[in-house]
Amino acid sequence: KMAIVGNQHDLYAYIIFIIISASSIFLFLNQLVYIRKMTILPVYTLPIVSFCIAYENIVLICGTSIAYDSVTANFVYIFKSLQIPLLLVSMYEIVHRLHEARSVNFFILRFDEGEEMIKTYGVLSLWCLRTLALGLLIMNVFVYFELINSSKRSVKVGQGGYMYLSEHNDVLSLWLALIPPMVLSFFSLILSYSIMSYGVNVTIGLTARKRWRLILPCSLAQTIGQIFNTDIYLVSSNLGQLFLLGGVTFLLYLV
Repeated sequence: KMAIVGNQHDLYAYIIFIIISASSIFLFLNQLVYIRKMTILPVYTLPIVSFCIAYENIVLICGTSIAYDSVTANFVYIFKSLQIPLLLVSMYEIVHRLHEARSVNFFILRFDEGEEMIKTYGVLSLWCLRTLALGLLIMNVFVYFELINSSKRSVKVGQGGYMYLSEHNDVLSLWLALIPPMVLSFFSLILSYSIMSYGVNVTIGLTARKRWRLILPCSLAQTIGQIFNTDIYLVSSNLGQLFLLGGVTFLLYLV
């Protein structure tokens, strides 16, 4: 398995891992409140994401005391494989359900017309996105459990972002590791624009409109977190995931 787990980190990294773990647990507890209030899929998937992020960062805090090929580490690879697909499904479904419930146009889906065919297309779009997320999950499993072996054993797959990819752009496993965050960044930025447009066109009052803009910096944080090289990638990418998780959880509150 790839050696994300079992490494020594700088002091600042341990501090950030502790902050991420505590924040994820806090978000997890807040997300549980919505299980009683709503029945949409993200109500159940977001607590899973929070748990996965908290578990991963708690293990990273343990440093070299946990071996990279231990059972504990294997759970990290499983939970890490789930994070991006579940975040993608959660964010898309929240935004989709919001537009559908308020009969507001959602890109090419004209919910304001109220036609049965539009609702069918909407359900189809949800399942297409879920299928895409399943594909990303499978891709992550192949990467994190090294089912696709890299010809360059020295390449640190899963430990570097786009800057690292630019230095090793001929390594397939490195591409596969970074395609899921690329897809998540693409969709999160587009959905952030959709949410901002909703806030401007539907809500009343400047304060109410500003709240809908908060998801954009969260999406940008996730995107920026994937850029860096191996020296800070684990910290930056995990922080980016946390910010996006917080933003999507805030969407639940707004909905």
